[in-house]
Amino acid sequence: LGISEEVGELCHAILKEYQRIIKEDFVAAKKDAIGDITVYFLDFLNRSQFELPKVGTQTIISINTLGNTMIETIDILYVTASVFTTFKGDMDDLETLITGFILNLYNLCDFLGYDLIEILDTTWNEVKKRDWIIYPKNGLTE
Repeated sequence: LGISEEVGELCHAILKEYQRIIKEDFVAAKKDAIGDITVYFLDFLNRSQFELPKVGTQTIISINTLGNTMIETIDILYVTASVFTTFKGDMDDLETLITGFILNLYNLCDFLGYDLIEILDTTWNEVKKRDWIIYPKNGLTE
């Protein structure tokens, strides 16, 4: 659910930037959403005891599920996040979904001209400071 929420925030930033309805730092908003999507995804894998595919793993199916546009890529991320929560297939299919999700995160960053690893590093440096047990309201001070 957290991944889906963050995909929604990404969509909000992209839409409002395109419509020029509100003024905000859209680059920061998009990077924040991408970083949060990635952290939620990695946390999901960790809690589910799934492993990241080995470096260089790219099945034909995952390559064929790369978005051809930014919007298509975001849609694939959203749909894939929904599938993770109810997945009932075999481990090969799951590895394909995980690989496709990672490749689409990179693909999205390529469309936007961002560096996914840099975004993840920045996001994680902020997230790891939070303690939701001690500070249940915002993770930092209250």
